[in-house]
Amino acid sequence: MTTSDGPAVPGGSDGLALLGLGEVTLTVYREMLLRPDQDLDALAARAGVDVARVREALDALAERALLRPSLTEGSTWRPISPEVALRRLVGEVEADLNERAATLSRLRDGVSEFVTTFREAREARLASQVERLDSRDSVVGMLEELSSAARDEILSMTTTRPAPRAIEQARDADAETLSRGVRARTISLEGYAADKAFLEQMAALAELGAEVRLAPTLPVRMLIFDRNVAVIAMDPDDPAAGAVVLRGKGVLTALVALFELQWAAARSPFDAIRPTDDFALSRMDHEVLRLLAQGLKDDAVARHLGVSVRTARRFIADLHERAGAASRFELGVKAKELGWL
Repeated sequence: MTTSDGPAVPGGSDGLALLGLGEVTLTVYREMLLRPDQDLDALAARAGVDVARVREALDALAERALLRPSLTEGSTWRPISPEVALRRLVGEVEADLNERAATLSRLRDGVSEFVTTFREAREARLASQVERLDSRDSVVGMLEELSSAARDEILSMTTTRPAPRAIEQARDADAETLSRGVRARTISLEGYAADKAFLEQMAALAELGAEVRLAPTLPVRMLIFDRNVAVIAMDPDDPAAGAVVLRGKGVLTALVALFELQWAAARSPFDAIRPTDDFALSRMDHEVLRLLAQGLKDDAVARHLGVSVRTARRFIADLHERAGAASRFELGVKAKELGWL
């Protein structure tokens, strides 16, 4: 068999290539060991290359200390026995690998010591079981850390619409978490169901193995990891306002119970949001009427529903149209007559 570098050399040439010796170089070395007195032309003929390539091979062999000047003929070279030269090269590689292994071991020890020190410092700082995260970066960092450490379950309630970029960034992390067998349940606001991008996100999560549901309103934006740690938004409407991290059996028991109540009352996002009967109300319609009955303005209704003011006004206008009401007062009257309230 031949290669672009010349005839193949039997006897482990692939392994010797790890020493930086090419096929032509090894062929020239082997020929010199077998016939040390042949000239350059003979070497070139036997190696199947030109004289220039033989000279390059000789230079490489000399650089690797596989040749030495002849003791009797000063202008010629003699090959050094492979038992001596090649074993010396292997010893040099072995010494380098041992040094690298020792360096890697020291690196691992250093990382382990740093992580242990960090954990101990954080546990001491969290003795009160409450930690405040004042920036969005610190919140994202904490969520990434807790998600990667989760082993059993992640529960979440979301009161804001995630940005497309945030959805894209979270996709790989969600897939990795779910692939470890972590159960994920998330509740979002029903007002987002009209958003095609939102429904596509919910469908993608469901395909990965997450369980998703919708609710008309949600009391708080939070995530619970393994029922041991909770991250709660300082302002449900403003992700940049920071969050608090809560630990402790008592408070987590209460927060998990709150989530389970919301989960039981929520519904799948893939169910029809509005019934086919034009006069029947969806849960979102009932929630809008309840908020209007409290005298809330459009922006307050939107804030409670977790939707934009424009979307809230669309819900309100639809109720006016279905009830045949020209004003809010008339909508209240018609709603009672129709049994909506």
